[in-house]
Amino acid sequence: MPLDTITCDKWHCASAPYFLAEGSKKVQINSQPACRNGDRSTCEAKISDTQEKGIVRIGGGSVVVRDIMSGRNPFAEMFGEILGGLAVGAASTLFRRGGLKAIKQCLNSVGCTLVSEIASTAVGSMVVASVTQAFNSVRHPVHAATGAKVLNGEDDTDFIIDGVYPLVWSRIYQSRNTGENRLGRGWAMPFDVFLTIDDTGKGLENENIYYHDMSGRRLALGKIALGQKVFYQDEGFTVYRTTNNLFLVESAEGDYQFFEANPHKINTLRLMKSADRHNNALHYRYANDGELVQIHDDAYLTDIRLHYDEITQRLQSVTRHQGQEEKTLVTYTYDAQQRLVQVTNADKRVTRRFGWDDESGLMAMHQYATGVSSHYRWQRFDAFTIEDNEPEWRVVEHWLKDGKRCLEHTELTYDLAQRTLTTVETGGETTFRRWNEQQQIIEYTNALNETWWFEWDTSRLLTKAIAPDGSEWGYTYDERGNLTQSTDPEQQSTCYDWDKDFAFPTAQTLPNGAAWHWEYNEHGDIRRVIDPLGHITRLAWDDQGLCLGQVDAKGNETNYRYNARGQLIEQRDCSGYPTTLTYDDWGQLRSLTNAQNETTTYTFSEAGLLLTECLPDGTENRYDYDATGQLVGITDAGERHILLRRNRRGQVIARRDPAGHWLHFHYDTFGRMQALENEQGEQYRFGYDALHRLTDEHDLIGQQKHYQYDVMGNVTQIKTTPGPCVDTPMPLSPQVTTFGYDKVGRLLFRENADYRTEYLYQPLSVTLRRVPMAIWHEAERTGTTARVEYQDALTFTYDKVGQLVREASARGDYQHHYDVLGNITRTELPHQRAFEYLYYGSGHLQQTQWRDNAQLTVLAEYQRDRLHRETLRTSGALDNETGYDCRGRITHQVARQMNASQFVTPVIDRRYRWDKRNQLIERSVSYGQTGEVFTAGHWYYHNYQYDPLGN
Repeated sequence: MPLDTITCDKWHCASAPYFLAEGSKKVQINSQPACRNGDRSTCEAKISDTQEKGIVRIGGGSVVVRDIMSGRNPFAEMFGEILGGLAVGAASTLFRRGGLKAIKQCLNSVGCTLVSEIASTAVGSMVVASVTQAFNSVRHPVHAATGAKVLNGEDDTDFIIDGVYPLVWSRIYQSRNTGENRLGRGWAMPFDVFLTIDDTGKGLENENIYYHDMSGRRLALGKIALGQKVFYQDEGFTVYRTTNNLFLVESAEGDYQFFEANPHKINTLRLMKSADRHNNALHYRYANDGELVQIHDDAYLTDIRLHYDEITQRLQSVTRHQGQEEKTLVTYTYDAQQRLVQVTNADKRVTRRFGWDDESGLMAMHQYATGVSSHYRWQRFDAFTIEDNEPEWRVVEHWLKDGKRCLEHTELTYDLAQRTLTTVETGGETTFRRWNEQQQIIEYTNALNETWWFEWDTSRLLTKAIAPDGSEWGYTYDERGNLTQSTDPEQQSTCYDWDKDFAFPTAQTLPNGAAWHWEYNEHGDIRRVIDPLGHITRLAWDDQGLCLGQVDAKGNETNYRYNARGQLIEQRDCSGYPTTLTYDDWGQLRSLTNAQNETTTYTFSEAGLLLTECLPDGTENRYDYDATGQLVGITDAGERHILLRRNRRGQVIARRDPAGHWLHFHYDTFGRMQALENEQGEQYRFGYDALHRLTDEHDLIGQQKHYQYDVMGNVTQIKTTPGPCVDTPMPLSPQVTTFGYDKVGRLLFRENADYRTEYLYQPLSVTLRRVPMAIWHEAERTGTTARVEYQDALTFTYDKVGQLVREASARGDYQHHYDVLGNITRTELPHQRAFEYLYYGSGHLQQTQWRDNAQLTVLAEYQRDRLHRETLRTSGALDNETGYDCRGRITHQVARQMNASQFVTPVIDRRYRWDKRNQLIERSVSYGQTGEVFTAGHWYYHNYQYDPLGN
């Protein structure tokens, strides 16, 4: 047995056993180098023995006799020593799915038009909407400051393969990306990243490193010494250069990119592997000519192959392999100049078409699967050039077409010396934008001449937003670019604490003092969530980052199991009842079986469209699609057909019900609904302003509603004009309701013809009070509004998690109490009376009680099935039994005397029969006598027939 083994209680990617790995070059013990203070183990731990005096280093330098795998860095087995390590990992799964995020740069330097992500949670919805509008000059995005055309949306995601580390195949087009890609100029994939090294001839320490991201940007990283890591705040990632001269790029959210030398390009490193913080990975394999030909995970459950044209080397198709089977996921078609013109999915449906400008070589048109097409005209600006001295082209005109009909049109006029852009849209609406030296928008005026101003720091982080009414939002950040405080115009601040190494939150403190806390395990998964009341939810994870279970604040446990792909195959609820899921060999959902052992099965197309849904009783719902993949027909289990018609935007323009009646939807050129026409040809009509907000509404009886807005987008007035009345010769007067708001959009008052209602806010309460308008107008006339006497007042008080705990008015106080899961357990009424509620599990009602002073009365008790549906209710002297069929429909309701035998005639016995369409076709009722031996009683039958509409 080796004598150089050690024990280590820290988490490591490398598995035990661990050994002493380093020792003296000159001194040996048992023919092995002697280990001293500071020498390392195979997991990178260091020997540390406190010495009373200064350290004396004997035995010369150190020699490594075993491979050292970092105990701090889960990927150091491949990379060797990385100084600084990776600490505990990155953000939790919840965080990565779009929970609380720091405000990163809204847009980076020239060409980076992909990063426009701002967190609504932290920033405020009004600011988010304004910033988004400011940076995109048209809705089919053109970046305002650079004039660049960008595609990076859902329509350009060709497929997604589920897995522990999912493969998302998205095409990214950026007109300022001058690089040639497998799809042509300007295109890139998320894995199209690489590093280049500028050899200065002065050694490795003086090389200039560049990172080429998926948008085509060439980011200067500066000089990175061997064994050094550098964090780039404006980009939000860290670059490691190992002592073995290997490179790792780490995102703030816990994704990693590993690079290897490219044998076909000197001083270039290509992507070899991408992984998450649990070392779930995708591997990239290259052919002898250097082209990427395969992407696979560790178990080859995700295994795709890239197929190229032998002459042009353009990507022709991508196939997925499962054992000996193969299927095509996407196919690409090119024109004679080898420019991408068509994308075809796994169902052989064309999902995208493209057209190109011959002079600039840039995208002149892209067409959606539905047929609507977006067009662009380019202009060359010779006085301003981008990287590599390429001429600068900007979009100067955009129009949207539905076949030959123009739907939208925008002209873009730039003043590059002043850094401004003016757009003129269909109908003459004008917008204006101004940007700073970093291409960050600092001024935006919308079509209603309302202006927002923005301020940014040197790292391109938003620090201030000023609304058209002068309201200000402020933001501060830590040294890593994480948002630490946001302050709204009412001077309410929300504060955030972050992990010291990675961009995930550890605490959020709201303006009312409520604080949420998150704790993480060493892998970066959420271990505990602590709410503002101190209630704790615990989560457990496996080594792949899959949640194995959670225990709520009441101790209820929910457990999960997964297949090798990381797909959920079983969930056991707090009562131990399982729900199971199965999948086909390609990972598509095949069946779902609930806790009652009732199974629903599914079939999907190759591209993932739901085709059939077979219900537990054997009936089936079917779904039909047109050539573009849009849902156009539904056939339910009762063979009723619903037909849908769509326009080229994909909007439903008509719906035919099973009886053959049509419901029509009419849209304007902007895609806004103008009219809804019912089966009788009667219409609801709608109108909009230049910001596409609803301004007018006309209903079937002639009633009209008109909406007005303030500069912040809040509704300030609703004017309702009644329709003509045959019994009243004179037209009825309009009803006007007006609204007022504070600077953060909270309602302050509401006025109609009768009353003025006011809303007063405190950190944990809101008070409503009202006064007749006659009294209010008199107080306004005399200047005594501060002393007006309100007739009614009602105060709602909340706890720190937002639960209503008190309602106070002149009629008395009502107080509410909750358990740790937020289920209401007691409602106290005036005069020492109360309703009380008992639950089991995570919140299923088990008993309702009435308390009158010291007297307690049980109102009802409940029993439930494995789906937690009510099956028995004891109320007073009656037991009420409820039964269900496999589709969840009630089949019987039987009321008996409490604890009576099943063979005793029920007090009431109701039976129900249903057809395949979920329509009740028979209801039978029997009224019996208590205490008698069960005999067939007299039944009353009610039968129902329906027209095709279900009437």
